[in-house]
Formats: sequence, structure tokens, C-alpha cells
Amino acid sequence: MTDVLSRLAAALGQSYRVERELGAGGMATVYLAHDLKHDRDVAIKVLHPDLGAALGGERFLSEIRTTARLQHPHILPLLDSGDADGFLYYVMPLVTGETLRARLERERQLPIADAIRIAREVASALDYAHRQNVIHRDIKPENILLHDGSALVADFGIALAVQSAGGQRMTQTGLSLGTPQYMSPEQAMGERTIDARSDIYALGAVTYEMLSGDAPFVGSSVQAIVAKVLSEKPTSLHTLRDTVPPHVEHAVFTALAKLPADRFGTAAEFSTGLSDPTRFASSQVTTTFRGNRAASRRVMYAACAVSLASVAFGVWGWSQRQPHNEEVTRIAVALPITQQFVPQWRGYSIALSNDGTRLAYVGAGPTPNTSQLWVRPLDALEGTAVPNTAGASTVRFGVDGKSLLYSAGTNTASAAIVSLVNNQITQVTEAYDGDAGASGRVYVGVRGRILRQTPGGATDTIVRFDGAAPLTVTVLPNESGAIISLKRDSASVYAETRLFGVSFASGKLTEIGLGIYAQYLSSGQLLYVQASGEAFVAPFDVEHFRLTARGVQVARVAVTADAGRLYPQITVSQNGTLAYVSGNVQQQRLTWLDPNGRVIQRLASEGNFWGVALSPDGFRVALATRQDEREKGATNRGIGDVWVEDLRTGARTQLTSTNFNVRPSWSADGAYVLYTRLGGPLGQALIERRADASTPERVVATHKSFKRTVGDGRWLPDHRTLIVRTYAEPGTGRNIYYIHTDGSDTTVAVVAASPGDEMAPAPSPDGSLVAYNSDEAGSMELYVQPFPSGHGRLQVSHGGAGPPRWSRDGKLYYWDHRNRLIVVTLQTRPALAMTSQREIGGDVIPAPEAGGSTIGFDVTPDGRILVAEPVTSAYSLVLVRNFMTGLAKGANK
Repeated sequence: MTDVLSRLAAALGQSYRVERELGAGGMATVYLAHDLKHDRDVAIKVLHPDLGAALGGERFLSEIRTTARLQHPHILPLLDSGDADGFLYYVMPLVTGETLRARLERERQLPIADAIRIAREVASALDYAHRQNVIHRDIKPENILLHDGSALVADFGIALAVQSAGGQRMTQTGLSLGTPQYMSPEQAMGERTIDARSDIYALGAVTYEMLSGDAPFVGSSVQAIVAKVLSEKPTSLHTLRDTVPPHVEHAVFTALAKLPADRFGTAAEFSTGLSDPTRFASSQVTTTFRGNRAASRRVMYAACAVSLASVAFGVWGWSQRQPHNEEVTRIAVALPITQQFVPQWRGYSIALSNDGTRLAYVGAGPTPNTSQLWVRPLDALEGTAVPNTAGASTVRFGVDGKSLLYSAGTNTASAAIVSLVNNQITQVTEAYDGDAGASGRVYVGVRGRILRQTPGGATDTIVRFDGAAPLTVTVLPNESGAIISLKRDSASVYAETRLFGVSFASGKLTEIGLGIYAQYLSSGQLLYVQASGEAFVAPFDVEHFRLTARGVQVARVAVTADAGRLYPQITVSQNGTLAYVSGNVQQQRLTWLDPNGRVIQRLASEGNFWGVALSPDGFRVALATRQDEREKGATNRGIGDVWVEDLRTGARTQLTSTNFNVRPSWSADGAYVLYTRLGGPLGQALIERRADASTPERVVATHKSFKRTVGDGRWLPDHRTLIVRTYAEPGTGRNIYYIHTDGSDTTVAVVAASPGDEMAPAPSPDGSLVAYNSDEAGSMELYVQPFPSGHGRLQVSHGGAGPPRWSRDGKLYYWDHRNRLIVVTLQTRPALAMTSQREIGGDVIPAPEAGGSTIGFDVTPDGRILVAEPVTSAYSLVLVRNFMTGLAKGANK
């Protein structure tokens, strides 16, 4: 314990139990403490000693007490303050969540609806405080907390208290009130009289950053930033993100006016400006950018796009007959609730027909939590479901536009071609990521080869690769070759995936450049996407597989991943229409449900979760969070870390910091967390570590010691018997085994193995039963069998089931394929049988299981359910018309 922490703990010992440091900022250090009187956790902020000495305690405390009267749902209240052994401190509730800064660092740009909501909540808090004659003076993302989805403004009035108490003595500490990126011009000039309009400016700057990804003014030094604040205008939001509605941009720029008199008079007016599209006429909107007619025209086009999109995107008459000199138009597509877009983690979820008149996509299935294919004419208000395509996960149009190549589930054998004329379905083998040529034949990369398949007929190998794995294949229009993506065996990162042209006649490979996907356009250009998600178009010499000019960026695309492959969600027609998914398809949120499946609370914890497991007592959760594949250092399967979060305080402990770590589970005593590591020197391994990270990692098993692939593992209560699920094995799919890890018996024994896939093993709390999924009967069902004998196996589900979880009292929970949460009670004597089965009503749809075996929910001892639900607001489906219009301009920049 540091000297400061020791002194603070001693001085506050009668009122608070100071436990540990949570973080430090420019003015103060934050400590986690327990309020002994009220039996609650709190956060104690302690001013840095130099600052405290310069201020003097009595006056500071006198000033800070004036802020304690603020009571508002979006203001973090001040609970206490004082002087402890010379340390000036104030006490606030401990908020479970994150700062807006943390979310911006993770997402950079927020969904527009989220940004507006957060800004309006902060504006509500500011308006209330301003009416109490309290100015914040330091609004910034670090002082906005996100708790259960809502904004809380922290440190209200602290800057005023510091300034009032310290006066000129603050300069001795090097403290600067306000943060340069969010300072109003009058603050930057050091004016002594600061009013509410300075807070409005700061909130305008924060809103600008939420929408654009950067503060209005950035620079290499404080002086450079301040100079821009005083003299420059921010870049138009429409230029940076053309989906921002005009009235929102107008409101933000009004808040950012240089002169206080030109800003909104109150925070409430700013809030209204953000939410009311009719508040500002189009003529007013264009004056924001006077002097730049081109920019004004873009705003007007955007205004038209917003109003028309609210009716239907089809009324624009999207067709190949549109003149090519029209402006580029970009809209987010809204679909009927029964036809919602359901993006998939594996595969391509959208496809445009070559003539640009229809959009095929993976959408809502015939029953809840399922998917199927939809085809939407772009001049129609609704689409049509494609019959018999339930479970679809990837789709591409045939060249003639009369058929779709699609796959369902995760098995390559499930690929098929469906006719849009008569709905006839023809199965295609080994074609999950295939592409259809003009002849109707399908081309696919499989295990170092390119296969050419005639649907319902022969398959032949036309190209082989040594030491490389074809990840994507797009065939050229004349079927003389293809453009493929390859990642050499030595390359461990997505960013090193490269595009190659391949001649089917000679088998020769010609490197094109970095990229994960490409499509040749009849205009003589190449659309290609890099691992970062940036999509470009460039002139292309198809004969020599060579880019002849620098590419122009046309979109930033959501990229999904599975099994070491990346799937950019983008599609293009030959007539200048582009469709793509923007945002984060794999974003999830932790949500508490009561025993009847109703939402109790949505937590602030969000991420791309590859496993959620509650500790046996239900107070902690082990999470595997996967970073965006665009992040620097992402390996073959990405970067994934395991964390343990205390659900009472929100405090997190990081257990891993290297490679891809997923699918955590707990030892029966709650002391250890077991997880799978993929990549690195161990290849595939099961690792465990104490949940408090107080001990180093321990390698439990590797694919070398296990002599099989290692997918995930679960301890039995004895903490010596380990159940292991493998990846697909030749001829038998994925299987489940068990081993003893104490050396008493090195035998690898079968739990469940069949020609199908056995997945998601879950031993019962007492270790006498094992539940798991298997598709050996044709659909993924839930089974339970005695352990270790396996005799008397019981099929629990009929009609489909997801991965199972046991409650501590021995009940079995699972989601069926109709999105119903089911709880089952079992008996083991005289024979294993179900004694009851109850459907739990549900308010949420769980996120899909990553890789088919990652479990995204768990059950507490008292029957509450913690579930990772998808955040649908984190992504949008975007259509772009005439996207090639601006390419020549961009190429000359």
C-alpha cells in the first residue's frame, strides 16, 4: 500500500474503508472505498497534494459544498467532502459503467441516435445546473459517465470550486481549468467571466466528436489547439460523415459559434435543436457554410436524402438508366420489422444484382431468432422471402440475376443454389465462400485449392497452392481466372492478407496488393477492401492483374470474422450502385433478466463477447472480449482477452494480454478461470489462472499434449477431470472427450462423437451429467447423458437448441431455435428423464454463438439470467447511388 493510500485509509478509517486506486487525472486520484455507515461502495476523489496545498482546505470545501445541492437524474451527486490528513477529497457514488471517452476510444464514432441521446441527456443536466447558477466549466468525454445506457455528468462545479478557492495560486500547480479541445474561445482567452454558453460550446465540441470521431480542433500542442479554437472553423460534419442530418449539424455548429451571443441561449435550446428537424429551415442550414456553394449543395442533397429515406428508399427509382453525372447519394436503409436485416458473423450478408435493381440479404427467418434470404427490389417498399432458405448465413447473386448462391449454418456441405424463377434448390458441395460464374458453375477455395463445381454434377481442381490458403474467390466475368485473397502460412495477422490474380489456364499467381476481398467491375476498375475495412476503387488492368492508379476510398465497411477469415460486408453492381454495412455488427451488451426472462437492467458492459460465464456465487462474470479485427496487432483470429468483472462494483481484472483467448469457464470453487488460447507458441491450448490474477497462467492442455485440436474445456467439480471439445476432425466433425490432468490416467476417453458435430459441453454442478449439442440427427439438438458412462442418453430438445447452461440447483437452461428460453428439470433415478419443461417469456434475443459453441448467457443461483444481447443500433445498412461519380475527383486529390 502506497504512503498516500495508507495515510488516506488511516484518516478516513472511521467512515470509509479505502481499498485501492481506480485511476488518476489532471486534478485528482480516484480510490475505491466502502461507505461503512451506509454499506455501499463509493468513489473518493483526492486532489493532488500540490494542488490541495495551493488551494487551502477551508475555502475549497466551502465552495464545493455549493454543488452538493444539485439533484438531477443525469448529474452524478456529491455525497461528502472533507480534509483527511491534509488531503482534500470529495465522495461520489461508484458508477458501474464506463466514461464516454472509453466508448469513443473503442468505437471512435457513435451511432447518430446514441450521440444525440447522450448529448440531450447532458444538455438536460446542464440546463438544470445553469438555472441553479452553477457552471460546469470542464465538460469533456472524461467527465461524462455512461451508466445503464444513460449519461451522468461528473465533477459538477469542481472546476469552479478550484478556481474560486485557488485564484491565481493555481498557476503554481500547472493546472489548467478546461481541456483545450473543448474550451470555448472565451475560456481559451482567459476571460474571468464565464457563463452557461461556455458549457454549451463544450457540449457542442463533445457532440461533434461523437459524430465525427475527432474533436473540432486538434493539434500537436495546447498552443496549436487554442490557436485553432480562436481563429478557425471546424470541418463540416457532412464532409466527414454524410449521414449526419442537416438539423443536427446546424445545432452543433450553432453551439460552436465563436461569439457567445451567436450560440444557443440555453442548453435546453441546444437539445431542441438536436431533436427537431423542422426547427431550422433549409435556407438557414445552408448559411452555416456560406461561401462554399458545393458544400451547401451537399447539405441540401443530404436534407433530401433524410426526408426521402424516412418514407422509403425505393421511391428514388434506382435503376441502371440513371444518368452518370448525378450527385452521389448515400442513405441508411430502414426495413419493415418483419423483414429486418440479420447480419451474420460468417459469410457475406448482402448482395446486389449485377443490374443494380435488387438487393438480396440475410434477414429475419420464419421463426424468431432464425434467418432466411430476402430479395428487395430497389423500387419497391417491401421485399420477398425466398422459400426454403431458413438458416441462411451468406448470399451472392448469380451473374444472370435469376439465382442465389447461399449457405446455411457453418457446414460447407450446406451450400446451395436457389432459383428465383421456380424456387428450385440445387445442393453444392464445399462451396461456403464460393462465387458463381456466368456459366452457372461455382468456384471456391478449399484447403489450398480452387475447385470448380457444376451444381449437381462433377467437381474438379483447377488450381493448387503450396503453403497458402485461399480465403476468398471472385471469378472474372469470362471465367478465365479469379481474384483471390491469400494469407501465407507465415503471416499471422489479418493486415498481411494479400490479393492475387490467378490464371486458370496456367495457375500463375500475380500479386495485386494488400486486401481481403476484391471484385472486378465491367467499367475496368477493381473494388477492393483491406483488413482495416476501408473499401477502395481503382483502375485495373485485368489482363496483367495490375492496379494502374491509386485507389479512391468509397466506404468504411463492417468486417466480420470466423475461422481465420474476414468477411467485409459490401456488394457492388455494375451500374454504379453500392451497398455495405457500416458500424460494428458484433457489438453486444450485458443485460440482466429476471427468472421470467424480463429485463431488469442493461449494464454498461459492451463488446464483442466470445464467452460469458458467471462465477458459482453469481457475483462475478468472466468475459472474453474480442477486439475489432482492424486493431493493430490482430492475429489470425484477432485479439481476444479474458476479464473478470465484479458485477457489484463494475471493477474489472484482466487475465490475459496476448493472442486470442475465448470461452471462459470457472472452477467449482470460483477461484480459477479456464479459457482457450488460439495462436502463439502453444497453437491451441487450455489455460487457467486465478480469477484475481494473483498467480501466473498455468497451461492445462495443448493440442500437442492432447493429440487433438482444442476448442474449449470445462472442469468437473474435482478440478482434475477436464471435458474438452475439439474442432472439426477428419470424417467425424467436432467431438467431446475427457481427460484426467493430475497424471493418474493419461487416457483420452470419448464423451460424445459422431459423424456430425458435438459442441458446447456443460457438466452438471455435481458432475454426474453432461449436457451438449449435437447435429447427428440433422438439426442441432440438446442431449444429456450420465458421466462418465454415457449410457441412457436423453434427447432434451426437439426442433433445435442452442448451447446449454446449468443453474446451481441442477436445472438446465437453453434457447431453442424459436428464441424461447427453456428451463428443464431432470431426474436420474430410476432412469434419466425430464420431469418438467417450462418456457420462459423473454424480452431479448440473445446474440448468436460465435463459432457455434460460445455461450452468451448464464444463470445465477437465484434464477436470474445474464445474457449478451446484440446491439442493433451499432450498425446500419447503407445504399450508395452513383458512387463512381466522384472517383475521378478523388483520384486527383
